[in-house]
Amino acid sequence: MAARTVAGLTLPVPVAGHPALELCNTRANWTSPDYREYLVSLDHAVILAVDRELLDGAAAREVAARAAADSRAAELALGRLLTLRRDLYAVLTAPEPASAVRRLDRAMLAARRRRHFVGLDEAGAPAWSRVVDLDTPLDAFAAAAEDLLTTAAGEHVRACAGTGCGWLFTDPSHRRRWCSMQWCGNREKARRHAARAAHGRTVT
Repeated sequence: MAARTVAGLTLPVPVAGHPALELCNTRANWTSPDYREYLVSLDHAVILAVDRELLDGAAAREVAARAAADSRAAELALGRLLTLRRDLYAVLTAPEPASAVRRLDRAMLAARRRRHFVGLDEAGAPAWSRVVDLDTPLDAFAAAAEDLLTTAAGEHVRACAGTGCGWLFTDPSHRRRWCSMQWCGNREKARRHAARAAHGRTVT
């Protein structure tokens, strides 16, 4: 899969069209134990949340400082975020497992409870404050998951048909098959061409 460097860390190239799906796409090759993991630290989650405009710089710096001060707590917070990612992927791609639905619901509810309306900003837009701690990235992506599941975007989620991929994306047109034609689409076309060529050599 295609990767990029953001703030000195390796993250996948965004292809999904929604931040909650970009969280799911931090793991490549979901159906195999031989998968690639991009979310290898809480710092990666923080940078992804900032990159997808779910966290501002001040909150990100606070979370990063707390993670540096307590690496064990940061590992546990990352584990909770990975559970959210797994549950969201399961809900979007498989018959809804009841346990995943319950955990996802609890995470979304907790994120709502940790956000408080504080009035309107200077532009007249609603302003919110959030609890900032090691679970702030979890809250941010849980809120994004709730947005996905309660808007039209959640009705048009597909998984890439590429071998060894499994990345998710929104597909309102119902015509998209690949996370990217450049990667999975062209690779699958090349694979089919090679298979046809091999079959032709066999029958002759």
